[in-house]
Amino acid sequence: MNNEILEQRLRQPLEKATPRPGFETRLQAMAHHELKPSRSDRVRSRLWLTLPAFALLFFLAIIAAPEKDQIPPVAKAPAPTVEVQPAFTLIKPSALKDEARGIENDARRTAEFLFKAMPSISFTKKER
Repeated sequence: MNNEILEQRLRQPLEKATPRPGFETRLQAMAHHELKPSRSDRVRSRLWLTLPAFALLFFLAIIAAPEKDQIPPVAKAPAPTVEVQPAFTLIKPSALKDEARGIENDARRTAEFLFKAMPSISFTKKER
């Protein structure tokens, strides 16, 4: 199919479908009919509640039933507490030691960066 045939088919007037006989009378009858559910419809609409209700009652009966072979509680004395002394005590380093360690770490990181950035610089480790 080419575009001209498609355009011709799209531009054709639409054919109207004729409804079955008696369609209009059925519509009018439904419009005048009162939509009140009958008794059997109400029973069927509530029927789906019966299974969950019975399941709920069953679980409540299981939970509420007392256990027959209950063992009386036994009182247990708490275990004696033993204080454990730490093997060593932590001594807080002074602020000057913290500052010196920080400066040393910064200097080490800077030197590593410079040696990686400039490979022509020779690097010899200092022996301690």
